[in-house]
Amino acid sequence: MIQRLTQRSPDLLLGFCAAVYLFGVAGMLSPARPWFISQTPMSLLLSYAVLLLFHTPHTRGSAAYLFSAFAVGFGVEVLGVNTGWPFGHYEYGSVLGPKVAGTPLMLGINWTLVTYCSFYALDRVLPKLSVVAFAPLAAALPTALDYLIEPVAIHFGMWTWPSTGLPPWQNYAGWYATSLLLAIVWRLTIPPSLQNRAALPLLGLQTAFFAVLGLVLGAAG
Repeated sequence: MIQRLTQRSPDLLLGFCAAVYLFGVAGMLSPARPWFISQTPMSLLLSYAVLLLFHTPHTRGSAAYLFSAFAVGFGVEVLGVNTGWPFGHYEYGSVLGPKVAGTPLMLGINWTLVTYCSFYALDRVLPKLSVVAFAPLAAALPTALDYLIEPVAIHFGMWTWPSTGLPPWQNYAGWYATSLLLAIVWRLTIPPSLQNRAALPLLGLQTAFFAVLGLVLGAAG
């Protein structure tokens, strides 16, 4: 049924996602904030599911990227939480759901979602870039999005930086380095024929969600 929906009424499904993000912003700023915060894993899973539903064609290369993004993203977060490298010393709260080695499994989904949408966007704007030209530009996009995410996530208890309170420069260097590696994998595995009608809207929704919350929370002091 869902596949028929993506084929016949894709705008309806994307509109539903937009409504989820819109209500999410309102809910995060309302007295019902604890419930909305608790639904963060479900929002991530919804976005990821929609991304996969609109992904075409399904090839071994694209499957390799999806696996690599999850494994690398989750793996580097486990390393970061337990060693302080490459992001610095931080801890995850309970908001993002079940953990392995102190790291929520949702982090693998988040890395996949953020990098896929960012890299796809750059491919649409600057198609046919070589891996040498593509990777440094592409890595900057997830890093910039993390810059928007950090203050909001910290405010709502998704993770904390016990020693500094705020992410150090090392965090963004780690994000850039990890994104650079995944951008190389993307260029080497994703076929030029890839089409995904949901990727750009999801990137826009994520960016707007954290930008609006960041502005409101910053204005509120």
